[in-house]
Amino acid sequence: MRRMRKYVEVHLGESIDLSMLAGVAGLSVHHFAGQFKQSAGATPHLYLMKKGVERAEEMFVQTGLSLVDAVGFSTKVIQRAISALCPVLRLESFGGHNASNK
Repeated sequence: MRRMRKYVEVHLGESIDLSMLAGVAGLSVHHFAGQFKQSAGATPHLYLMKKGVERAEEMFVQTGLSLVDAVGFSTKVIQRAISALCPVLRLESFGGHNASNK
């Protein structure tokens, strides 16, 4: 897990897929996915999304960039990522949009 976390930290801005992470861990994709979810409490996909949001937050705070510029994605993508990670948050926090405007 440590090696995989370091890989994610270094390559977060790139496209990372499950087979890459499994390769870094030295496991089959199926075995890696099961082991990862058991040890991390989340799927690899949710873990990567969480790390991406955390990185964007750091850039947002440190550089003063807008959240969209810090992440490099559209507002809709950011809304989906945050909603997936934090279901209690409502999309209204993004300028008055509601969940029905997906």
